[in-house]
Amino acid sequence: PPPPPPPPPPFEGCENMQGVTGSPFSGSKRPADLASSSSALRVRFNSDAVTQGNGFLALLDSAPGGLYSSRSFDCAHSPSATITQTSGVVTDGDGDYAANAQCAWTIAPTGAQAVSLVFTRLDTEKDYDTVSVESCSSAACSDPTPVPGSPFSGRDIPDAISVSAPVLRLAFASDARNQRAGFKAVFVGSALMGCESAMDGEERAVAGSAVLIGDGAGEYRPHSDCAWVMERAQGSGPLKVSFLEMDTERGFDFVSVEECVEGTLNVRANAAAKAEGEDGSTKSSSQVTAKVARQGKAGPRLSSKQQKLASAFEK
Repeated sequence: PPPPPPPPPPFEGCENMQGVTGSPFSGSKRPADLASSSSALRVRFNSDAVTQGNGFLALLDSAPGGLYSSRSFDCAHSPSATITQTSGVVTDGDGDYAANAQCAWTIAPTGAQAVSLVFTRLDTEKDYDTVSVESCSSAACSDPTPVPGSPFSGRDIPDAISVSAPVLRLAFASDARNQRAGFKAVFVGSALMGCESAMDGEERAVAGSAVLIGDGAGEYRPHSDCAWVMERAQGSGPLKVSFLEMDTERGFDFVSVEECVEGTLNVRANAAAKAEGEDGSTKSSSQVTAKVARQGKAGPRLSSKQQKLASAFEK
């Protein structure tokens, strides 16, 4: 296969952007979780004109504690809880789930206006052992609305769920027979930021301490060129990238992860400095983006693997 595309030029506020070990990533192997103590991380997705895959989905996170340790809730240790953390994991637990299990969590991240949920494992007795997901307008959940497809069972992992509501309620129930590996899902208190929100080489500043990013639902589009930048807030933990799904055309469609190794990036300050438009009008910071060069790719084509990657997520 041809070599990876050259890195995009540095953006304002950082003199030296450097790819993390292993970047750029391509193919169907999910990269290991990444952590950086730098001032900023940039994630960029590029695809060529042919052979699209299912794409990628990743959690950008600067919240303290480990996603799979201090921010994990399971049936054995917390079978019923109201969760106010920005991001974390809910699961039936390790190994096969128990018979006659009854577990429920109210996911109400502090200050959230939207909540997203990604199943990374689903293996239950179809139609008998189920995971129900409902959106609610408050933590009391007096007005639950099932999300499309709920309740979930069997082995078909649903697409990422993102609702414009501040609360999700997730409940797991099993009967007395045929226990299996169960489920695991990652939640975050924000809407999913897909490629449609960061196309044409624009760098989209990520607000908050955690957000899900990805190419979007279904197979990604030809000639995708998307970029997201997360800035490390004062006093926050290291910037982390956790890949939840990965399926791109190996050697041609890439997800790059770069960290700022010199200087200081401040996306908000850069946006404010540019907010005065050429015509004298004032633009909101969300309308101000920094352009980066579009990278082309050429060479022989390889077929991509179209597959679900839930098992690769297991630790």
